[in-house]
Amino acid sequence: MDPDKRLIIIRLKSKHAKISIIQRYAPMDDYDDSEQDAYQKRFKKLQNIFNSIHKYHIKIIMVDFNAKVGQPVEEERKALGPNGLKCQRNDDGYRFVNFCLLNELYIAG
Repeated sequence: MDPDKRLIIIRLKSKHAKISIIQRYAPMDDYDDSEQDAYQKRFKKLQNIFNSIHKYHIKIIMVDFNAKVGQPVEEERKALGPNGLKCQRNDDGYRFVNFCLLNELYIAG
């Protein structure tokens, strides 16, 4: 795996639980096509890392995707709850919401 300066994984083990924390920073969404491809690769890498963590571990993902998720539609309430910002959802917002729905994650503050 190539080194990624925008990614850190911390694994904690306690008496009662194992916790994996993934911290990821992604660049702004106003990039050209070559940067878009790199962005997609980083997103896939995050998914692969997420998949590699045991399903019974507590997973905390702290990510700056520069995503604007906006208001949820009905089928997205599992990930977003009843609230959302009154803003236009951007492409990164769509990707982030889909990632959360696919992995049964909840978006918090």
